[in-house]
Amino acid sequence: MIRSLVLAFTLVLALSSARADGIPEPTGQHLLCVGGEIEITNMMGPAAGFDRAIPEGLGMHEITTSTPFTDGVNTFRGPLLRDLLDTVIANGDTISVTALDHYTSSFPGAEA
Repeated sequence: MIRSLVLAFTLVLALSSARADGIPEPTGQHLLCVGGEIEITNMMGPAAGFDRAIPEGLGMHEITTSTPFTDGVNTFRGPLLRDLLDTVIANGDTISVTALDHYTSSFPGAEA
């Protein structure tokens, strides 16, 4: 049986007063929700919510590349997915992502 880790890139409107060790409670608008086979949460229910400031605290990295979705070469900046997964103590074998436009994709957790 494959356990699944779900990363939902969605705006979560409801804020919670819950707080987990290692992940501060978001104070800004939620931009990322991580759920599934995780041990650390900071929201009501089995998920961890992130505003812009929380992932920035994980350490920022840059990559300059071209993509089929952008014109020319662009620089992208953000935390590494593996650092985010380590923060929530992810245990799943598969990562599923869902974008705001409901586009979904899955890949093996080992690729993170």
